[in-house]
Amino acid sequence: MSPLLFILAICTNSLQRIIKAPVKYLLFASDLVIFMIEKDIKKIEKEQQKTINIIARLGEDRDLRFDSSKTKYMYFSRRNLLPHILQLKMNDEIIQ
Repeated sequence: MSPLLFILAICTNSLQRIIKAPVKYLLFASDLVIFMIEKDIKKIEKEQQKTINIIARLGEDRDLRFDSSKTKYMYFSRRNLLPHILQLKMNDEIIQ
């Protein structure tokens, strides 16, 4: 999908209404990044999954399907510890 179509179909005011704190987002062309700053890894997983589900539903409502194979997550920590591997899914597929 072209960046312009993506922005028109998904982003026109929709993201501001559906993505709620503590989750934030950045948009560049047809790339969307959702992120949050939080110490509790379980809260990160819960809030991120909730937001992914909402975004996926928004796409479905507009007859768009996000490609879960192109969807990735990254976890950053000052402690360099990964106490818990996130289990995030989109379209019933685990996000790598």
